[in-house]
Amino acid sequence: MQAARPEFTRMPKAGAVCPWTGLGRSFLYRLAAEGEIRTLSVRQRGAARGVRLIKLDSVFQYLARVEKESEAQGTTQDVPAVV
Repeated sequence: MQAARPEFTRMPKAGAVCPWTGLGRSFLYRLAAEGEIRTLSVRQRGAARGVRLIKLDSVFQYLARVEKESEAQGTTQDVPAVV
């Protein structure tokens, strides 16, 4: 039996990958900056630091969109490089 997928997960630490998608931290930050995925910062009022969370549904929607575009183009590339 597989565990239920949470709505949010923490941004992976540097050098690690997301346990749900296998995507790295810098790639996820680039996707968020481009508006491809949604993230949320949770912190106490006035605090300089908090926890960056990733909305998993937005990541899976992005991956499905990339897969569909890849199939339409007849390419084998699963996830395009984000520059």
